[in-house]
Amino acid sequence: MPATIGATNTSGYTVPTGCVLKKAAVKSSIGTVKYRSAAGVTIANIPTKIVTTTHTLDLVGVAPLTAVTAGVFTSGTAKATSIRVSETAEGVPESTVTLTAFA
Repeated sequence: MPATIGATNTSGYTVPTGCVLKKAAVKSSIGTVKYRSAAGVTIANIPTKIVTTTHTLDLVGVAPLTAVTAGVFTSGTAKATSIRVSETAEGVPESTVTLTAFA
């Protein structure tokens, strides 16, 4: 059985054993700090130095919950921040794994 269903880019992540990748998405964002005058008028939006990158992997099958581990974030290294499993009586279970990296 193939490790992916139509998805070709796994963002470098290995699909968990027993799962098949259905969809992968990556989103990056930079926060901003608003500087305001005494009157409350925004003077400038200054970008923060932290880039947050969120990787979302939609899988067919049950992702192992042991993928979420405690620990500190290291710059540029993604950690699993959530795993959601849904199951219905008619179909196979599906999982969504969310990984977050700060740089």
